[in-house]
Amino acid sequence: MPRRLVAIALLAGLVPMLASLTTLARSASAADCPSSTMDFGSAQRSTSAATDDTLFYVNGESGQVGGYFDLGLDTLRASSSSSYPYTFANVVMRDRYELLGAPAGTPITFTIRMPMLGHASVYPGSPQGLAYLDAAIIVDGVTVDSLHNGSYCCHTDVSEQLSVQVTEPAGQQFEIAQRLVSTTGANSSFFAIGAGLHVEDLPPGVTLASCHGLGGVFTGVAPPRPASGLRLEAVWPNPASRLVRVAFSVPRGAPALLSLVDVSGRVVDSRVIDAGAGGTHAATLGERAALAPGAYFVRLAQGGLSSARRVTIVR
Repeated sequence: MPRRLVAIALLAGLVPMLASLTTLARSASAADCPSSTMDFGSAQRSTSAATDDTLFYVNGESGQVGGYFDLGLDTLRASSSSSYPYTFANVVMRDRYELLGAPAGTPITFTIRMPMLGHASVYPGSPQGLAYLDAAIIVDGVTVDSLHNGSYCCHTDVSEQLSVQVTEPAGQQFEIAQRLVSTTGANSSFFAIGAGLHVEDLPPGVTLASCHGLGGVFTGVAPPRPASGLRLEAVWPNPASRLVRVAFSVPRGAPALLSLVDVSGRVVDSRVIDAGAGGTHAATLGERAALAPGAYFVRLAQGGLSSARRVTIVR
């Protein structure tokens, strides 16, 4: 074959592969990337840019709130200082992602972690100062893990973490959002909290790419989980017509909760699991209520850990 035809043939073979790798990256500055938002009560911001940083005064200058996110660094931050009765900064960082490096439709299970570090200064008195944290990991509009903590007092370094296991098909786009809310109120309180996005346990060769073209740093696989760890082993059938069978493992310790959650976040069925000595268990969800067709999440939670998998109900 002439060299020119060989070159054309090679390029023709590369085009589909390059297209799949750059579908998201092409829109690095495009408006079709999901918008991240900041809500300060009396002021809101929304942008599809990859980063934003703002400071806003409330009630004159008696309170101050701030928000920041950077999808390139996978970080976000919220801060607030007291103003009667309270001030808050609600920052939601969003991007659209796609798993590359595996045949389209292959279920890929991975872990999303959201570590948080901050500092609270809450002064006692009358009225009592307030520092309150709200955080969540949201996948395709469904909250898969969340934290609500209003117990910070005095001068406190804050360290918290969300961690959830999810399954998404390779080659299909999905959205990951992180919500971080700092709330303070009364008596000279201040609270600043920052968070990151960590993706772990990806199979070898699989990469997570983003709409803004800033992904691709999440690859490889973490060390194997201990056999006694909390995890969903299998969810079947999927799709299901009525009942969903779940096999799962729980470590020895506190009771676990197995739930079936619809896309609005409503729990439609649940089971309390007596962990006892730990080990592998099986249960059926969907027996207590007729399930409408659509997408659901099977969620397993114990202590501060959780794992989730998507399941579809069809008729």
